Amino acid sequence: PFTPSDYGTSGIDYAALEQSLEDTRKAIADLGGAKAAFRAYKISLNGKPSPIIDNYTGEQRFFIGTAQSDRVKFREEIYAMRVATSVHSPSRFRVDGVIINMKEFHQSFSTKKGDKLFRPDDEIILIW
Repeated sequence: PFTPSDYGTSGIDYAALEQSLEDTRKAIADLGGAKAAFRAYKISLNGKPSPIIDNYTGEQRFFIGTAQSDRVKFREEIYAMRVATSVHSPSRFRVDGVIINMKEFHQSFSTKKGDKLFRPDDEIILIW
């Protein structure tokens, strides 16, 4: 039977590679889910503009709610343990990493260069 060294790939950390691939799959799923949820919200408006409540549009409240749904705070030692043992990326990255790749987010908040969560159109990951 062949081994990785037969292909000149000795020294590759296959466990780390598999974890990286799993993280990528989860990130794609998170982004796809958020895009589908946003699309469903827009469909629910039946072509009408979203209501403005407390000076936020419905689109802005969608993203605020998304962030709030995953808001957590851990002591440093618990955070370190979760990073080392959890199969999921930390919540902050699962939220920020998703919304930063949605043009709808940037349009809703009129993000611009210099904003913390700004990403130029040509760097936004498109999956659907």
